[in-house]
Amino acid sequence: MSRKAIPALERFNRKYQVLDDGCWQWLGAIGRDGYGNFTVNGKTISPQRFAYEQFVGAIESDLQVIPSCGNRSCVNPDHIDLIESLGAFNASKTHCPNGHEYDSQNTYKTPSGKRMCKTCRKEAYLTRRFDEIKSEIENPPALWEIAERKRKQAERMARWRKKKLSGVK
Repeated sequence: MSRKAIPALERFNRKYQVLDDGCWQWLGAIGRDGYGNFTVNGKTISPQRFAYEQFVGAIESDLQVIPSCGNRSCVNPDHIDLIESLGAFNASKTHCPNGHEYDSQNTYKTPSGKRMCKTCRKEAYLTRRFDEIKSEIENPPALWEIAERKRKQAERMARWRKKKLSGVK
């Protein structure tokens, strides 16, 4: 027996409830961020985006949909505002939150493509390292902790040597 595909708009209309304040409360899948998820043609999209495109019109790709009522799971197209995408907004920033310039010398790109200020990153590392050293000075490890650390280090070195000599990668 074959299953008939239900049109996306019909599925969408089954997944919200109209509240007294005018919000259309999304009853479908909700992500950890509190926003809904809706699958159309095998692709998961925001139900707010789907509602806006169905009832109002097309949305440019660099715009995001945000419920103006503050209810993250509201899909009422009358409650949806279009805002400039955070990606485009952040790309236009010339300085980090601490005022350091984003230039080729001071900008680190993370593997996920985000920009980070090298100066702030270095300051955070130095602060963290300083706190670690200060903690060790104020609370020096017991001799048995030092001996245990050295024993584990020796075991790791022995395993490494054995692996290196056997030619295993």
